[in-house]
Amino acid sequence: MRAILVGLGITAVWYGLVLYVNPFPRVEEVFCGNFTSVLVSIAGFVGLSLAVKTIIAQRGLKEDVKKTIGMIDEGSGAFDNLESYRHFVCEKIKKDFGFLKVFPNLCVILGLLGTIWGIAQGMDSMAIVWAGGGDIVTIKSEVSQFIRSLSKAFDSSILGLSFGIITGVVITVGQRWSEMAVMGYFSEKAKNLLIELDKTSGRQPLKEKNGSPGVGDRS
Repeated sequence: MRAILVGLGITAVWYGLVLYVNPFPRVEEVFCGNFTSVLVSIAGFVGLSLAVKTIIAQRGLKEDVKKTIGMIDEGSGAFDNLESYRHFVCEKIKKDFGFLKVFPNLCVILGLLGTIWGIAQGMDSMAIVWAGGGDIVTIKSEVSQFIRSLSKAFDSSILGLSFGIITGVVITVGQRWSEMAVMGYFSEKAKNLLIELDKTSGRQPLKEKNGSPGVGDRS
């Protein structure tokens, strides 16, 4: 809930900057062109806020994994326990980041809806002009206005795609980073279990090329 409030707060601050500080009118048109552009911005900033919160929360998971792996004793079922716990951690990370993937899609969909709505409004006004007739000057003016309305309509799609790509990249990178951060502990623990298994079975562990201990010789 706090992350959602932070996202809404960031959206409010951003629109304050766009409306009162931003020196470029074009930027104001993109973000304030229609109501769907505001919805896209809200979805994008809230999604980014939740993604950052989830990434930070993975630090606690990393410490829990390190502690739990250290409690797995060497024995006949050690590898099974390690594999089961690894599967559990991977599924938890996927679940934590899974619901966040709604936000990139939501941004794109809202942007497309804004474009469709803008085009529909422009076509409706053009139909009224053609049905009512009028001189060439009036028709040219309405056509010019229709083209400008199309430009604003496509702005919402561009905004939605931009927020969708940025949010999607942050979520994907965060998930990959979280998985890589904990998988190292499982690899190290599996390596140590193999070394201990070789020692208890009377085998001598192999030496890696750099001279550090490696996986035991099974020959």
